[in-house]
Amino acid sequence: MQQLPSFCIVHPPQHLTSTTQDVFYQHIYELVQSRVEVILINLETVTRLDSGGLGILFGAFRISHRQGKRLMLYSPQSHVVQNLHKTGLTQIVGTYATLADCIKDAIPYSHRWVQDLSIQLPEF
Repeated sequence: MQQLPSFCIVHPPQHLTSTTQDVFYQHIYELVQSRVEVILINLETVTRLDSGGLGILFGAFRISHRQGKRLMLYSPQSHVVQNLHKTGLTQIVGTYATLADCIKDAIPYSHRWVQDLSIQLPEF
């Protein structure tokens, strides 16, 4: 049986802006260099996203993609979704309403099927 991909959930600062971008980018860069295969960015608490923050998300996608990693975004607030759509980021980075949706899409279908078979049902 093949192993499931390794995941890491990242919680960016509340204000993902040009003033916070360097620290956040460094964190993403370190994850990309690690064994993590899928980087999940939780946007739930992000209340401010400016051009610097959008740039860092583009950059995070670019470096993860180059290293064969997958970057996914989830739980963005409505105003954050609007900014992501305006820039076209949602066209290249998977953006999901919930963490469950994100993980479901990240796990290949064949792995989900194998997992479903391994569930033990109670005996009657």
